[in-house]
Amino acid sequence: MISTLAKLANRHRFLTAFGLILASALCLLPAFNADMQGDVRGCLGMADDLLAGQLPYRDHVFEYPPYVLSAVTQNQPVRVE
Repeated sequence: MISTLAKLANRHRFLTAFGLILASALCLLPAFNADMQGDVRGCLGMADDLLAGQLPYRDHVFEYPPYVLSAVTQNQPVRVE
């Protein structure tokens, strides 16, 4: 039985790797429904302020380096008014 599975896995390496990655990714599904933790809520609020025209360090106290906002702002939808 094990030798048959080993032969099958050796013959279909891509499908075996894809199946292992998919099985390990299924464990992360509950994390998508989790609440935001830590500083994420503050960074998202600062990203919203930045998209509204307010600047960090001038209009608000922001205790992180500027590159943090570039990573968070890329995931925000752009509002056209």
